[in-house]
Amino acid sequence: MRLYAQSKVDGFLRDGWWTGQTLLDLLAGHVRERPDVVSLVDPANREAITDGAPRRLTWAQVDVEVRQLARSLHRIGIGPDDVVGIQLPNGVELAMAYLAVASLGAIGCPFPIQYAAHELTQMGTLAGLRAFVTVGRANKIQPARQAVGLIGRIPTLHTVLAWGDDLEQAFLHFAADAGVAR
Repeated sequence: MRLYAQSKVDGFLRDGWWTGQTLLDLLAGHVRERPDVVSLVDPANREAITDGAPRRLTWAQVDVEVRQLARSLHRIGIGPDDVVGIQLPNGVELAMAYLAVASLGAIGCPFPIQYAAHELTQMGTLAGLRAFVTVGRANKIQPARQAVGLIGRIPTLHTVLAWGDDLEQAFLHFAADAGVAR
């Protein structure tokens, strides 16, 4: 998706506002130059917020998990200009979801974790969500279960991907500790 005409882009580059590097270029540079340096850190109280112990991921580990999520999204048909809903608490998965979606040329559509079915249905329909990425548990709510309930209510939504423990087989899910599809 292009948001600016090429003449604007050329001006931004010429004036030094942009460098021509994307977030994915910057990630690749960090993976190449400092793979073992810590990149993302969960909050210390993660277990009170969502499933899994707090994690500290290096640039190399982030790269692996971003690629795994991107492959899973690609396998379900997500590609350029598709819209993917992202409803995650602040944790390592939040940044990785945006990077994975961007790596496919898709559009990440953020939803605050406190949004419920009504808001998600209305906004998800307007956005044309094709997939939804979330967690099984966020505090006392169950965003993945809620998101699965949106399938059929949002005409374009076909898949929910979620991290967490004890997730139903009604959707793909990722282990909270490994980020790998099961």
